[in-house]
Amino acid sequence: MKKNNKRDQKRPPKYQPRNKIVTTTDPGERTTFYEQTDADAPLGKYQLAAGAIQHPRTRLWQMWVSTNGLDLNYLCAHRDKTKAEEAVEAFKRFASTEDIYDPEKVTVLYEQFIKAGDAEPEPLPDATVKQIGREILHMVINMKEPNK
Repeated sequence: MKKNNKRDQKRPPKYQPRNKIVTTTDPGERTTFYEQTDADAPLGKYQLAAGAIQHPRTRLWQMWVSTNGLDLNYLCAHRDKTKAEEAVEAFKRFASTEDIYDPEKVTVLYEQFIKAGDAEPEPLPDATVKQIGREILHMVINMKEPNK
């Protein structure tokens, strides 16, 4: 006979998170995310944010980029913090030029980051993502407006 064990019963969470962390690699879901969030995004037109943070499980330093302040895109992961910071600085320099609007040049830079990394970056835990979100406005890169 099975005993009624309180620990086996599922309890509702004590609180519901205000902002759910969305993780996706699906292009359709990403497009929907941007359509729904761009109007309220903390970063303005011609602004990006980038930084590096240590993944709490892998202990690798991951470089991330945000295009609207509500997203994180992981570009590379390094054992050495200095290499991750150098990647961030290289991205900042690149983003400050008109090359940022050239899809081929963006692809080449992205491939360079991947090749130079020590491992593939992994999604960060929700708490780490929220930490970045609170600090993201201190990491803004003002982009050059494209020539028309």
